[in-house]
Amino acid sequence: MARANSFVSKKTARSILSALLAPEDVRRLEFLRAVLLCGFPGSGKSTVGYLLSTIYGFERFSTDQIRMKELYPGQKHRQASEHEQVMTARHLVYEELARRVGKAVQAGKRVVVDGTNLDEKRLMILGAILSAASAEQVAFIVFKTPEWIMRQRFLQKSEEEMRKWWSVYKYWRGYMKKGNASFPTESMFPRIRLMQVRRYALKTFDWVPDIKLILWDVDGTFYRFTSRLENPVDKLFIQAFTKAFGKTPRDSKREFWQRYKDLGSKTRVLNSVGLDGKAEVARMSVKIPFETLLKRDKRLAKTITSLGQLKHVILTNTTRAVTDRKLKALGLKQDLFDEILVTHEAPYLKPEPKLFSWAAKKMGVKPEQILAVGDREQTDILPAKKVGMRTAYVWGKSREADVSFATVYEVAELFGKEV
Repeated sequence: MARANSFVSKKTARSILSALLAPEDVRRLEFLRAVLLCGFPGSGKSTVGYLLSTIYGFERFSTDQIRMKELYPGQKHRQASEHEQVMTARHLVYEELARRVGKAVQAGKRVVVDGTNLDEKRLMILGAILSAASAEQVAFIVFKTPEWIMRQRFLQKSEEEMRKWWSVYKYWRGYMKKGNASFPTESMFPRIRLMQVRRYALKTFDWVPDIKLILWDVDGTFYRFTSRLENPVDKLFIQAFTKAFGKTPRDSKREFWQRYKDLGSKTRVLNSVGLDGKAEVARMSVKIPFETLLKRDKRLAKTITSLGQLKHVILTNTTRAVTDRKLKALGLKQDLFDEILVTHEAPYLKPEPKLFSWAAKKMGVKPEQILAVGDREQTDILPAKKVGMRTAYVWGKSREADVSFATVYEVAELFGKEV
C-alpha cells in the first residue's frame, strides 16, 4: 500500500520528475492507469513512485512493503536473495502484490508498482492490470542507473546499509547475466509504453519530497572561508583566549585549536577558559569589516529564491546584528528567510543537538521534514542528524551527511532546480 501523502508540494514533485523523464513521457503520465517501475535495488524507483503518488494520485504498491513488513517481518532487510526458499518467497510476494494491484485497478484506481520487475514475475502484475485496463494505459519506467551512482547513494548511509545493498545488487546483476532477468523492451511489450529515466546524477532521494524547511548555516556555508576572511576573525578569538589562558601565544594557539576540535564552537572554547563567550563574540564582531571581506552573491540569492516553496531559516552561532551585516554584504535580503535564529538569543549553542530541536520546535516543523545545510560535520551535520533532521554538506564530501554538494548552489538540484 502507498504511504499517506506528506509531500512538500506538487510543484516540487513535478520539477523533479521533469528533470528525470522526457517531456512527452511526463505528458503521457496524465492518461495512464498503471506504471511499473523497473530497475536494480537502489536505482531510484521509490523516489519516482512517491512523485507519481503526489502529482497524479497513483496508489503506490511495493514489493518491499509486502515482503519485509507483512509476509516476512522477522527477516533481515532485503535478505530473501540469500535464502534457499528465495523463489518460493518471491512468488508469494508477487502473487499477493498482483492480487492487490488487480483489485485496485478494477476499482478504478491508478497504480504504481515499485519493485525490481526485472524477471518473469512482472507478468503476474501485468496480467492483473490488463484484466481491467488496456495495454495503452500501462507503462514501464526503466531505471538503468550506473553502478557508481547507486554506490554513492549508499555510501551516504551506514556501512550495514551499504553491505545489504551490495549483496542484493550482486544477486540481481548475476541473475541478469545468466539470462534470467532483463529490462523490458518494445519487442517484449509492443503496446505498452516504455519510459526511461534520462538523468541519473540528479541528487534525488525518496525523502526529498517530505522536506518543508531548509535550515541554513551562514559562516563557511553561504560563503567559503579564505585566509583573508579567517585570519582577522581567528586572530581576535585567539587573542582573547591567550589572555585568559595565561600561557605563551604559541601554546595558547595550539590549545585553542585542540579545544575547538573537541568542542566544535569557538564561542564554547572561550567559555572553557572562564570567559563569557557570547559577550566576547559580540565585542569582537564589531571590529571585523564584513562589508569589505564579503562580496555580493547573486547566484546564492537565486538559489534560495528558486526554492520558494520551502521555508528558509538561518541558524548561526553569533549575534543578530552580525548576521544582518553578513547578509547585507552578501546581497541577501532578509525577506528571503522566514526566520533568522542566532545562538546569542537562543538557550543553546552549536553543536548542541538541543539547539536543533529547539529550532524545529520554534518553527513548528518536525525534524524529519527539515534539511540542515552546513559546511562542518561536527557543528552542523552530526547534531542535526542526532535529532532526526536530513542533512546536506556543502563545499566538499561527507560520509556523515545524507548528501554532499561541491557548492552551496547545488542544494537546489536536490529539489529539481538548477541555478
